[in-house]
Amino acid sequence: MPGSVGWREYWARDEFWLNSDTWKLNAEIFLRRSAPWIDFQSSDTVLTVGCGAGHLEAMLAPRVERLHVVDTSERYLEICARRCEPFKNVTVQRLGERYTDLSKCPGSFSRILSVSVVQYYKQMHEIAELIRSARSVAR
Repeated sequence: MPGSVGWREYWARDEFWLNSDTWKLNAEIFLRRSAPWIDFQSSDTVLTVGCGAGHLEAMLAPRVERLHVVDTSERYLEICARRCEPFKNVTVQRLGERYTDLSKCPGSFSRILSVSVVQYYKQMHEIAELIRSARSVAR
């Protein structure tokens, strides 16, 4: 955590990353480098955990059937929703206090992504909880 501020508070006040092109570049690199292993299909239902500014989601939305986005930051969910407004297949949802709990996500998912997120988790057991929870909503 940066100083004594928790990550939720950090992202609520962030000004550094807000207008950074780094997230868009990261999304482009992820899609290009993951292409040999992940072939997104028009029938895919995708859950992304941690959307940031929504660059990856805007790139994925035209390629998949449905995209559900979760994050702990209300601010970044709003930014992602605005960026993805042209796509009617994108929904956003704020994660609760138990941010590893995906059980409230609607439906089941053929692909679950968590790109550049787990480094913010406090302990390894939280990553294990996220994986267990992801299994419960995986198709």
